[in-house]
Amino acid sequence: MSSTAKNRSMTPLYSLITCCYWIGFAVILGFASVYLLAKGYTNSQIGLILAISGLVSAILQPILGTYADKPTSIGVKKIVLICAGLLLLTGLLLSAFSRSQVLCGLLFGLAIALLQLLQPLLNAWGIGTVSAGNKLNIGFARGLSSLAYAAASAIIGRLLEKSGVGLLPWLIVAFFLLLGLVGFFFPALSPAPSAGKAKSIGFFGFCKKYPAYMATLLGCLLIFISHVFLNNYTFQITQAKGGGSAQMGIAMSLAAILEVPVLMGFSFLQKKKDARFWFRLSGLFFVLKNLGTWLAPSMGVFYAVQVFQMGGWAVIAIASIYYINELMDPEDLVKGQAYYSMAYTIANLSASLLGGRLIDTLGVNAMLIIGTIAAAVGWGIVLIFTSKKKAKSDD
Repeated sequence: MSSTAKNRSMTPLYSLITCCYWIGFAVILGFASVYLLAKGYTNSQIGLILAISGLVSAILQPILGTYADKPTSIGVKKIVLICAGLLLLTGLLLSAFSRSQVLCGLLFGLAIALLQLLQPLLNAWGIGTVSAGNKLNIGFARGLSSLAYAAASAIIGRLLEKSGVGLLPWLIVAFFLLLGLVGFFFPALSPAPSAGKAKSIGFFGFCKKYPAYMATLLGCLLIFISHVFLNNYTFQITQAKGGGSAQMGIAMSLAAILEVPVLMGFSFLQKKKDARFWFRLSGLFFVLKNLGTWLAPSMGVFYAVQVFQMGGWAVIAIASIYYINELMDPEDLVKGQAYYSMAYTIANLSASLLGGRLIDTLGVNAMLIIGTIAAAVGWGIVLIFTSKKKAKSDD
């Protein structure tokens, strides 16, 4: 990357890229249940679609991460642009085959898998840009993304009530087209200085090199299961509290807005305590949000429970990026982000299968009780295994 590029802030461009991604996230995963229910799928079938998409993504994430870390790869930037292009194409196909229930389910599942593949790549692209000495405030960019997510969730919820779910594919096309266009102008990462000398390691080599990190991911997986219950089945939870898709959009918007101060102010929090501290603390707030959602007797209380998003998802979303960067050697950075995202994807798979089945058989409250227990156990594991020091590379 040129010295001229290093002298200017990368924050505006990166913010626009992440805003497009998280609006796309709201469109695809935030309203997955709304879209697929409208296409005639049951809760259990929706869970199966989400689970299969998660499985595909979970398999591909570490493979793609290992490839992206190699000096011979086409680079993170080109991989991101390819994924964005495939999502754009998927949106066009969803619109073209809107009358086919089977094709809509398959294509929407593909969109979910591609969406999940993108996240670790965008995280690695951002933190790699910072590590190369460039001006980029990832917390600020992520905060703007939460504002964009909040606005999109509220607007999309109301638009769908008026226009129907046929609008969703065109939103996918629009925002991933914009992501690709902006991403084209964002600088590519230069290979890490040690990348050409270091031996490329696979999954088992990575586990041997970072055993505490892999144990931490088990705890994260359980925490993420509780989070996915709340995210993927927000519509069903809202209905149980007496609301509909508009109220679902409001709840999603509140959660996203409440993330913003924490994300934008994370650089201040890091001056008080390191990323590891905040990473560990976040688990408590996942427990509180699940517990509060379960006990909430009305939409009003459910809205109030969203305040726990500030200490939960808002903190872990940004603290994890910095924590992984502190822990990993440069040649393992994309793999580290990919395995973290893989834990989320496996959680998404597990929670999608289990959540739909629980709602259909035992109801929403049963899902929320299990989510609370999973968050508590996961938090305990994270507290035990989070490592303080960067792993040493083998000589």
